[in-house]
Amino acid sequence: MYDFVVANPEAASYIALISASVSALVSMIFTALINHKFALWRQRREEFNEIADRIDARIQVSPTMAWLTFAQSDIRNFDRRAGFIRRWRFHRIHGLFNEEQQKGKKDPRSGEHTLEGCDLAKMRQLALALRKQVRRK
Repeated sequence: MYDFVVANPEAASYIALISASVSALVSMIFTALINHKFALWRQRREEFNEIADRIDARIQVSPTMAWLTFAQSDIRNFDRRAGFIRRWRFHRIHGLFNEEQQKGKKDPRSGEHTLEGCDLAKMRQLALALRKQVRRK
């Protein structure tokens, strides 16, 4: 093959042209795939941050943290977009928070739970731990 290229200089220029075109095409495809992956990561991060902001705002709204409840759609979206460890920690801490809430006594007239009997310091600590799990990426 090299004898042909040396004997025919026009063929060498065509081979160089084809080689440059193929390498440009391969690098363009590779760059497009990488950019697409980065765009997907950015979109996933933006969706997670949107849900995390909603949950975090709900935690901040309740200064006494008497009843910290989240919309089921927010929890489902958080579960879909959070990683396994973050999701597991969030549900574990939220379960502990709910257990602490259940220790509160019920008002006999209204039927609502009160904070009597709850450890408020522990509830605040658990709420801060929840906020840590929903921090923005």
